[in-house]
Amino acid sequence: MRWQGWLVGAITVGIGLIGCKQTTFVEETPGKKVIIQNGRKMVITRDKIVLYGKPISIAELKKSTQSPKGIKQNQKKRENTTAKKEEGGSEKQSPLSSQPSISYQLKTIEEKFSNYREGTTPPFGEWEGRNVVVTQYFQANNIPGNVLKLNGGIICNYKHYWKDFNLTADYKTFTIGQLSVDLRVDEDRYYQINFFDRAVEVEAFYNPFRNQKIFSKKVEGLGDSPTGWQKLLLSRQGKEILLKIDGIVIGKVELPWIEGRGVRLCFEGNGVEGTLLDNLRLVGERGTINR
Repeated sequence: MRWQGWLVGAITVGIGLIGCKQTTFVEETPGKKVIIQNGRKMVITRDKIVLYGKPISIAELKKSTQSPKGIKQNQKKRENTTAKKEEGGSEKQSPLSSQPSISYQLKTIEEKFSNYREGTTPPFGEWEGRNVVVTQYFQANNIPGNVLKLNGGIICNYKHYWKDFNLTADYKTFTIGQLSVDLRVDEDRYYQINFFDRAVEVEAFYNPFRNQKIFSKKVEGLGDSPTGWQKLLLSRQGKEILLKIDGIVIGKVELPWIEGRGVRLCFEGNGVEGTLLDNLRLVGERGTINR
């Protein structure tokens, strides 16, 4: 892990960026800096930082860079809050974390972006998002057509929860690019599955500043498609996720946070030239909140 500091206004903050040995500075002005590292985009302005597509105020960031003693105190406070909830305490829960009564039924949704005109932005059926646009490119079958371009963008199936499911999609990455699938448990916790040219990683995020890599595997032979497109398969059964790329089994990962719960699904794409996405197909138990 490398630590680098940037002066934002009158405040110097340290941010830990993970993994990659190279950092690409895409844009730098007196009031703004755009950084891509390990395929991830960060935008720094005078009063906020946009990290993992999420705005963070400088005030919040200062709290996150507190001393180890302060971090331990906050961790102890969170543990006490969790214990209070488990004991049936009156701690108020958010609509996301409480997961109210949800009805599940088998459902299939598909999205082919060739069905949309060039320049179309979200929503796309049940998928909402930002910083994504339909563009012309060679599709996975090497025929020119419309696909979705994500350049630091995200699309999510916000309105529904998903339990056991199979998710497939075609994607294409470019320079230091990646496609990520988020499994959002609640507003504070989510798993992110990162698909690179020749590797897959799984990380657990438990607030905007804390994350832990729980799976990483490099696979020779990936990314050798003549078109550069790859097909991912993400299959969930209970708390276990099976990962495949182009039919090659990458591994199985246990994700304890999702056990017995539905998750909200998102796609994120990053890289100097963005990431392309097409032919989404999601089959599984889809949950709708009972009103």
